[in-house]
Amino acid sequence: MKSSMKKSAFLFVLLFTASLHAAERLNVGMVEADVCVYGGTASGVTAGLAAARRGKSVIIVEPFRHLGGMHGGGIRIQQDCLYLNDIGGIARELHDADYALPGGGSANQWQARLMIRKKVEDAGIRFFTQHRLDSKDDVVMDGTTIRMIHLNHAPIMEEGVPAPEPTKRKVFSIKAKVFIDASYEGDLMAFAGCEYM
Repeated sequence: MKSSMKKSAFLFVLLFTASLHAAERLNVGMVEADVCVYGGTASGVTAGLAAARRGKSVIIVEPFRHLGGMHGGGIRIQQDCLYLNDIGGIARELHDADYALPGGGSANQWQARLMIRKKVEDAGIRFFTQHRLDSKDDVVMDGTTIRMIHLNHAPIMEEGVPAPEPTKRKVFSIKAKVFIDASYEGDLMAFAGCEYM
């Protein structure tokens, strides 16, 4: 039990430090990539990995602290899916990674987040956490095409929720040939003028 608690505490410190490091390395001004994925959810990570495996440079932007969305927060395919064998591809890889622990056993949410992060890093994907869009002014359009986004630094509050206002606006910008909105909220699509109900 003590060993498990020590591991969990170590993983929390490692993830928190990594999150701070990601914020510190942002003296960049402008970043460019072939593909920018807004939302580091499981679908965002999957889209990023798929693009990277096709030789494209990829950036993932996640407004929260961690990659993986609900998957990194504890959802488990083995518990929540009736037809496990119907799921394949990268989605299956992400879920299977949770159970690839040395000596067997299932991963906790911190271990799952680390494994998702490692998959992203191993693919050479750059990612930024705790940065978000706040208005349509943060999305630069050319007609109906997104050309660039400006990101605001908005650290997650102590309670684990997004801050009502960012601490710094337009900290850096991302230019990409393709933008993918894989967020739960759909802010990128909304600010780009896509119709929604």
